[in-house]
Amino acid sequence: EIAQSIPDMSNEKFQALSTEQREHLCDAVATRNVVHTTNQILARSSIIRCAVEEGRIKVVGALYDVKSGKIEFLERDQVPLAADMQIV
Repeated sequence: EIAQSIPDMSNEKFQALSTEQREHLCDAVATRNVVHTTNQILARSSIIRCAVEEGRIKVVGALYDVKSGKIEFLERDQVPLAADMQIV
């Protein structure tokens, strides 16, 4: 249920969006979550960060589309910064 995590005023705005706008918003939120998570992995683990810097491993985020069953892998240089993303 969306009301648990989004204040009532925001929930009303969300409900007023078209289906296409809702899907776009959900995709943007999911992408931000992947970006945040990959950034946190690198920020919190010096071992992983060092291995990435040395080119031994990559931290690659992924988005799973529940409608199509497809997975989109996001390279770090392809992912927009959260500040650059427009939700609606």
